[in-house]
Amino acid sequence: MHVRLGFVLAPSTGRHSSRTPARRAVTTSVPASHETTRAPAQPSGSLAGLRLCSAPQMSDHRPSHGQAVPVATKLPQAIIFDCDGVLLESEELHRITYNETFAAEGIDLEWSSEYYEMLQNSVGGGKEKFRYHFNTHGWPSFSNGTFDTRSDGGREQLVNHLHRVKSERYAQLIRSGSGITLRPGVERLIDEALTRDLRLVVCSAANEKSVHLVLDNLLGNSAEINGQRRRRIDFFEFVLAGDVVERKKPDPMIYQMALQRLGLRPDECVVIEDSAIGLQAAIGAHLPCIITRTRYTMSQDFGGAAAIFDSLESVGLGDVAQAWAAHRP
Repeated sequence: MHVRLGFVLAPSTGRHSSRTPARRAVTTSVPASHETTRAPAQPSGSLAGLRLCSAPQMSDHRPSHGQAVPVATKLPQAIIFDCDGVLLESEELHRITYNETFAAEGIDLEWSSEYYEMLQNSVGGGKEKFRYHFNTHGWPSFSNGTFDTRSDGGREQLVNHLHRVKSERYAQLIRSGSGITLRPGVERLIDEALTRDLRLVVCSAANEKSVHLVLDNLLGNSAEINGQRRRRIDFFEFVLAGDVVERKKPDPMIYQMALQRLGLRPDECVVIEDSAIGLQAAIGAHLPCIITRTRYTMSQDFGGAAAIFDSLESVGLGDVAQAWAAHRP
């Protein structure tokens, strides 16, 4: 896999520039350890958009399209949602704000969609993406001495600064509401689960401020569930963000913490994720995991998932329950 991106070690413009080299394009070969696996072609007909893994007894499964679940159906006690990629398709928004941050800080760098897909599929969190890129392609230098990237301390200061600026820009974008909505089917599935008294939780690798901003903007609307009216997000039991754990996904720590707070066993819960990194974290915590793929995770290998959907638009609580029941550890 080859990714083409424009990058110079010292920016040619901007307040931090130390020299003015000509902009050069760098063709980056993604290491084998970072290559993604193309998923098999999806079947045609009513099964399009759904691939079931390690659950052959579900091979004739049809999405329920949100139909009411029979009262006798055995359900998990809790659904644990990832945020970015599951509740909203946000990765392109993140890529835009990374590139806006580079431009604002005078760093002559732009991440292409292909390159960002590699980062998202193999590197993980925001600070980790910055570190990976600069460690691989070289660190920018700054004439005014703001960040001495010759030292580990200066490099970490730069990473923290860029991450803070990027997070602020992303927050502004979310607050603007510019066409930012829940992914299809998410609100209906949440309401269906709440109607059946399932406990709902969010576990995200993003920072806490960003996660709560997204949830307040997208799930801050009022809903009446079982005679109670409140904001949808207020029906969720708790939210865990990447700040609360020492090790982010694919480490299972955040899901282990969620299980501890819920007081439930792994086989009493189901996770909904969008990426192989999230799937690894769920499996590491022995949790059944359903995947709803995005543009940036479409090519990932989701072996071990309870079920794989291209979206939740036609997925009902019955589908979630069936995948969970067939794949409980």
